[in-house]
Amino acid sequence: MSRFLPIAVGTIAFLVTGCATGAGGPGAHFRVLAHGARSDVHKRRFVVIRDRENFAAWWRRTGATRAPPPAVDFSHRMVVALFIGERRTGGYRIDVSGVSRSDDVATVHVREQAPGTNCRTTQALTQPFAVVSMDKVHTVRFDIRRVEKPC
Repeated sequence: MSRFLPIAVGTIAFLVTGCATGAGGPGAHFRVLAHGARSDVHKRRFVVIRDRENFAAWWRRTGATRAPPPAVDFSHRMVVALFIGERRTGGYRIDVSGVSRSDDVATVHVREQAPGTNCRTTQALTQPFAVVSMDKVHTVRFDIRRVEKPC
């Protein structure tokens, strides 16, 4: 089991190239750009990014600095970056489970996962994050659902 520890601890981010869609009206499509367990953001932050310069700066903070930021057409799209802050162990995760839209307001459905009390976890500091792109809207709200992973 210990031979897998460096892989788990060393995981900075991985890119997901597929699209995911949330429930809701038009514009409910979102695309996962990256997520991982290690970032440079140690406090809880939900960031709405509407331009390339801010995106590049936040992208570097995800720890995905070895890869350039993915192309995003900011004339029609925006990016949401979610950081749950520093945790003392592994086993934490944050994801966008869906995006719903009504007029010019989008609700980003966030799923925060914590390890169950009997879970074996990596004993290392982690800073879980997720980055998604979505259709541009005027107002973004967050609906947060916290769950505990059973082991």
